[in-house]
Amino acid sequence: MTAPGPIYANDQEFFELFLSELFRRPERFRWCSQWQEHEEALFVVKVLHDSYERTMAMMPDEIGVWLRDYAYVLFFDRLCVENGTFTDCDWKSERHEIPLQLTTV
Repeated sequence: MTAPGPIYANDQEFFELFLSELFRRPERFRWCSQWQEHEEALFVVKVLHDSYERTMAMMPDEIGVWLRDYAYVLFFDRLCVENGTFTDCDWKSERHEIPLQLTTV
C-alpha cells in the first residue's frame, strides 16, 4: 500500500486554500497582502504546511495537537501579533514594509 500524496501541492496553495480560510479574523488581525515577501512568513507557512501534511498522513486524529502546538503558536503568536512580522503592513491599504534583515558577517 502506498502512502497518500500531499493534500496541498505547495506552501502557497496550503496558505490560500486552507490557512487563510481557517484563520479568517476581524480587521484587527494583522496580515500582509504581500506576505510572500516576508522571509519569516514564508518559513512559518512552510513549517505549518510540512507539519500539517505529516500529521494528516500519519495521525489525522491528532489534528488538534497540530492546531495547539503549531498553528496557534506560529501563526498567531509569531506572525500576527502587535509587534510581529506584519507590524508595519496594512492589508487594507496594501501598505507593505519589510523589516530590516539582520545579517551576520
